[in-house]
Order: sequence, then structure tokens, then C-alpha cells
Amino acid sequence: MNNMKRLRVVVMMLVAVAAMAAAQEFPANCRTTTVLKVRSGPGLEYPQVGRLEEGDVVIVTEVVSSGSMNWCVFQYDDGEMRYAAAQYMEYMYPAREPIAEEQFDSGGGWSFSSFLGTVWTIIKYAFWAFLVLLIFAFKDQLLQIAVFVGALMGIGALVFWLLFGNASLGATVGLVVAILMGVKLVMDGMGVEYSNLFEFIYRIVSLPIFYLNRWQHILSEPWRYIIRRDMFSDGTKDVLRPLLGFIQILLYIAITPLRVLNAMIYNLLIFVPIEIYDLIYEVFQPSCESEGKGDFFMWIVNLPVRIAKYPIAHGFVTLLDGVIWTVVDTFVPAVTMYHGTSLEAGQSIAGSQTRNRYLESTATYYNGTFNTGSGSWGGIGIYFASRRTVARTYACNRMGGANPIMIVCRVSLGSIINYALAPSHVYQNTGQYGNHAVLNRYAEQHDYTTGEWWNSSGGYWEYCMFDWQDHYNYPWRIRPVYLFNFRTGRVQHLKGGLCHWTFRRLTYT
Repeated sequence: MNNMKRLRVVVMMLVAVAAMAAAQEFPANCRTTTVLKVRSGPGLEYPQVGRLEEGDVVIVTEVVSSGSMNWCVFQYDDGEMRYAAAQYMEYMYPAREPIAEEQFDSGGGWSFSSFLGTVWTIIKYAFWAFLVLLIFAFKDQLLQIAVFVGALMGIGALVFWLLFGNASLGATVGLVVAILMGVKLVMDGMGVEYSNLFEFIYRIVSLPIFYLNRWQHILSEPWRYIIRRDMFSDGTKDVLRPLLGFIQILLYIAITPLRVLNAMIYNLLIFVPIEIYDLIYEVFQPSCESEGKGDFFMWIVNLPVRIAKYPIAHGFVTLLDGVIWTVVDTFVPAVTMYHGTSLEAGQSIAGSQTRNRYLESTATYYNGTFNTGSGSWGGIGIYFASRRTVARTYACNRMGGANPIMIVCRVSLGSIINYALAPSHVYQNTGQYGNHAVLNRYAEQHDYTTGEWWNSSGGYWEYCMFDWQDHYNYPWRIRPVYLFNFRTGRVQHLKGGLCHWTFRRLTYT
């Protein structure tokens, strides 16, 4: 009987070793067939450092021979490579490389670090694309700067070598002066009316951005495209208004991601770069004589002041404006809307420069603020359109003069009354022969800040922000993002930049 047991053990050892050898693919998953001692080395003379229970699975990296026995090598719980007798280990299947934890989380999706890596890759590609666009847009101007750089570096090196024996210092001084003069030359050559670069980039990306904004506007109140006219009795309207108001709350929650996306696009990706461009332009093309306008010596002397004042100080406030209002727009609904007017009026509204007020037939404008005039078909207030073509019509055919422009604004409309859902006597006072006092009085009594009116003759919606008592015209409710000049077909440059949204009293002059 003892001989039979010995024979069985020998056969099991031979089978296990043969299986190990036949597999020939390590690392491999192996399972213990009995309780097994774990040793610090490949031999019975090595001390025991632990044990494996029957059925435990370990990843064996290799099988080594020592004396008359074969030993499986694996990483034990203590982190060290340990050894167990191969004849008591059953080969299962090859072990695959484990998926790195930083690549995937336990749920099988992307981890945060992987997401950041993807975002960083996109940013890098976007940067290189922007750099290519920059070179393409300013290739002629960059060539002019290169001429200045080459010439003045050579002159500086020669002069400093002759006087001080230090050509490298002279070349460095020449480089600095050349860059300053070259950039100023480029700014002079471009003119002060617009930015080629940002207008070019905006044309590329404006179409999807425009439709994202339109979808937010549509989804926030989809029934406006059905209820355009006085269709119901006053009793039915009294039921519809609160019912639709409740549905609007649900829609507000549902479109939160779209609202956040639009807030980021307009407040950060459009407003901030255009404003920073204007501020940098003010460094090299000052609009104030005391800061170097028309005097190159004063231009050089005041250069550090302009750098600290415009791109650094006001650039920081601009970025802060964009961040603050991205957060605010997440909770307080805002939509991008359009106001057509003249260039002078638009600069007075959106610019930070101190100007005299500008009076035209329908509105009075002050620095950084919209102000209303005598009123119009939808009530006394400030008028906006949800479509650019409407603002273009107003600017080019009615108000713009020789320089019709469109002010693109982020507008917090507040509580809106669709006149088609107002009592019939209120609706009947809209239009050319209506009474705007009735509209404003109804809005005041029911705490509406904006009137929404379908202009049937033009086929478009108009929005009147009621302002008969100057309640709603502060910059935090109507925030200019940029001006577009229809005569030039380009984004309008503003001397000194836009008026700050949050910190309105921080002016540049």
C-alpha cells in the first residue's frame, strides 16, 4: 500500500511538471491542489514565510528547478517573490496584463486622470491650430516685424561692439526695440476699427454656437411658436399661465447642461479673448495722449504703465467677469440676444471710455448703460431680437446711419410675459396703434421684467425689457459681448475695451 501511495505521488508530480512545461506561457494563473507551504527560496532548506490554502489562485511568473524538485515563483502577500512546490500547483490559463487603474475606473469608464489627459491633448491640438491661424492671418505683419528684428539686432550689435565690445548685449537691446516698434507698426497698419484675427476665427465657429443658443431659447419656451396671437379667452389664459410656468421650471432643469455650455462659450470663449485683444491693442495703440498717443517718446515711457493697466489689471477683471457670469448664468437664465443701432451709440453703450451721452430718435445712451426713450410697439423699454437678421434690419434700415452695428449681449430677461397669453385688452395694445402705457402698467402690476411679442408684419419675435423707471438697464442684466460692424463686416474694435460687467466703475480713463 505504501508503495502505491509513493507511486501516486510520483505520477502527480510528473503530471504537474509536464503540464507546467507544456503550457510554456508565463505568467500564468495557477491553483493549489492542497494546503501548501510558501518558502523564501527554491528548496526545502529555505524557511517557511507563509502558506496557501487549497484552491488559492496565484499568478506564477516562472517555474525553476532546484535539486530534484520544481518550484513555482510568484509574488506573495508581502510583496516579495516567493516559492511553492510545483507538483501541488495546477496550471489554469495564461495571465493577461492587468489594466492600469489610472486608465479605467472600477466601473469600466474613463477615470478622471484619463479624462484630463484627453482634454490636455485637445487643448494642445487647438493651440497649434490657433497658432497656424495666427500666422496665416498676420503673415504680412509678421514679415514686417522680422525685417525690424533683423535690422535693429544687427545695428544694435554693431554699435555696442564698437562702443563697449559687447555685441550680444547690443543684439538683445536691438531685439527688444525691434519687437516694440514692429508690433506698433503692425497695429498702425491694421487700423483701430476691427480685429481681423478674431473675426476670422469667429466666422469659423459661429454657426454651431449660434444654433446652440437658438436651441436654448426654443427649448426654454417651445409653446411660443404655437401661441403667437390672441387665441384663447381670458379665463383660459388664467389657467394656462401658471400651468405653462410649472412646465417651464421642468424645462429649466432639463436644459441645464445646454445653459452651462452656452454660458461658457459666450462668457469665456468669446467675450474674454475679444476683450483681451482690445486691451493688448490699447498697449500698442493708445487712445489717450497722456499714455503715448502720437508721441513715440511718451509711447515708450508709458509702455510699462499701459501693460500693467490694460492686459494685466483689466485683463484679470475681464477673466473674473467671465468666470462669475458663467456661474451666474447656470442658475439665472440668460440668452444671447442682438440689438441693432449706430456705431456711435454702440460704442457709448459697450465701451468703457468716458463719453458724452448720445441722443437718437428712440433711445438715450450713456456710458456702459442702456437707457430707454419714449417707447414703442411692445412697451417702453430696451428692445432685443433673438435673431441676428432682425438686428441687422433695425441697424441698416432704421437706426444705424453710415455705420450700422449690432451689439451682441448676454441678456437676463427675468420674468417674461408672452403678450398672446396676457388678457385680451393688453394684447390689443401692442403694435403700431397700441398704447404702450397699458403694457408697462400690466407688467409692473404682475412683476414681469420683459415683454415677448410676435411681430406679425416682420415675422419675428421681439423682446422689450421694461425700463420705464430705469429698473432693469444695469450692466449685470444686459452684458455686451462684442460689437459687429455691418459696414466693414467685422468685429468692431473698442478703444480701451468693453465696460466691465461686474465692476462697472473701473474705467480706463
